[in-house]
Amino acid sequence: MLNDPLILASLGLVLLSLALFYWPESTDEPAQPPAEPEKDDGLFPLALLSAPKASGEHQAAAEAGRILETINDLFAQQNINAAAVSVQTGPTAWTVEIDHPFTTSRKSLTSEKILNDIGAALSKSHIRALATREGVKTLGIEITRATPAAVCLRALLQSPEYRGAQGDLLVPLGVRADNGLPLVEDLAAGPHAVITGTTGSGKSIALNALICALLYRYGADALQLVMIDPKCTELAPYGDLPQMLQPVVTDMSEAAPTLAALCDEMDTRYKFLESKRKRDISELSAKTRPPRIVCIIEEYADLHGSQHGETVSALVQRLAQKARAAGIHLVLVTQRPTVRCLPSEIKTNINLRITGRLPTNGDSRTVLDQSGAEKLAGKGDMLAYVGGEIVRYKSPYISTGEITNIVAHLALPAGRKTTATDWFRMWQADNGDIEGRIIKGPYEGRALNDLQSHQIAILAILTQNCHDSQQLLGAWIAQTGGEMPTTDPARYRALMGLASHYTKSELKKAWMSLRGKTHPDRGGSAEE
Repeated sequence: MLNDPLILASLGLVLLSLALFYWPESTDEPAQPPAEPEKDDGLFPLALLSAPKASGEHQAAAEAGRILETINDLFAQQNINAAAVSVQTGPTAWTVEIDHPFTTSRKSLTSEKILNDIGAALSKSHIRALATREGVKTLGIEITRATPAAVCLRALLQSPEYRGAQGDLLVPLGVRADNGLPLVEDLAAGPHAVITGTTGSGKSIALNALICALLYRYGADALQLVMIDPKCTELAPYGDLPQMLQPVVTDMSEAAPTLAALCDEMDTRYKFLESKRKRDISELSAKTRPPRIVCIIEEYADLHGSQHGETVSALVQRLAQKARAAGIHLVLVTQRPTVRCLPSEIKTNINLRITGRLPTNGDSRTVLDQSGAEKLAGKGDMLAYVGGEIVRYKSPYISTGEITNIVAHLALPAGRKTTATDWFRMWQADNGDIEGRIIKGPYEGRALNDLQSHQIAILAILTQNCHDSQQLLGAWIAQTGGEMPTTDPARYRALMGLASHYTKSELKKAWMSLRGKTHPDRGGSAEE
């Protein structure tokens, strides 16, 4: 029977069908083309920055479950009608969302007693209640992690949030604490920034990361830097960059002339905008648009408290109020902010305010208009006032070696001068013959023309007996027969600041030597 061809053919078909049905499918996926390397279109290769390292995020995520359970047990023990519904793990803190009925007030849930009880139950010392957030009904509580996650600048520069963002001066500030996403802001839209924080808060590292992020994306044709560093060490590595308008200013006496030069540049740009009938440099064509200027002032509070502080503050206030449309932006850095160095006239024009840990809630209110900075953990744990809200984030870490490598890659060849030196000398030339007369004294070697010497001398002599600006102006008019020192109030204050560098006898001698040359005697003597 098995020899029947028909039966054998039928049996073969059955066996073939069973074989095809039970044959395991191939697990081999079709060959994929090799992955393209990460796009690196910056001005320096990302290989100069440290690569992201594996962190203990799985442990932090496991801790989140215990936090949720502990808070709910505490609410049950104290008969609090609320429940912790979710925990978000961030680089510096856990964000706990608490749902509660309207019969339970938020004030009772965020009282100092409840927060202290939560901290004691979790063995955590830094707990902060979040303000009401737009579109979020739950109450947020931040619990600081004992070991924050590491954030590197390289990962932020590679992130799609940064590469896809639109703006004129984009900066990745760090990673948000609430959702773990990069926080990217446009410095030009700020239009200015202030960075504060005590020693160990991560303020200086955050500043260096901001500068390197700008250097990665913007060349000298789009960005020019002016740096004032009274500490003489923090910003010194950047002196040879092509983006620098002038060498790093380390002498406090040079700060006022530098800011006065920026004010003149601002006025020049406004005149150019007026001729083109434009309101902002962003409206100009690419061929006629000047590069944006970022002026970074380190230790601003110390500079404000120096003998040049009044002049510097007046110039900073003028730039803060008017320089946005001209494409000039300030970054003020200080360890401890005060109302005197950050008055409302300046702070209202700074919409990007960044702070690390501060000693008191009063200092926090000076910067952010609310407390919270005193509860930060330090080492890059930051709060930022952006877009009208307070955002907690972890700033990236960048080492001294990485900064050195970046500057070495971008620095001008040896022997070439930066455009900065030429720019500042051109400003001095426009305001007087730099080959003119030199006044000896603390400014020995600084060339000033006859008109500058004359103005500074008169101001220095008159300020000995005039303590009011109106009185000083009247004395000036009486002394010079109606000739004004300058029509620019900022330049007028800058000259007053320069006058403080010389002794009265030195300036009297200089003034007397000029009389009868460029400025004939109008009556009276230098002794009057």
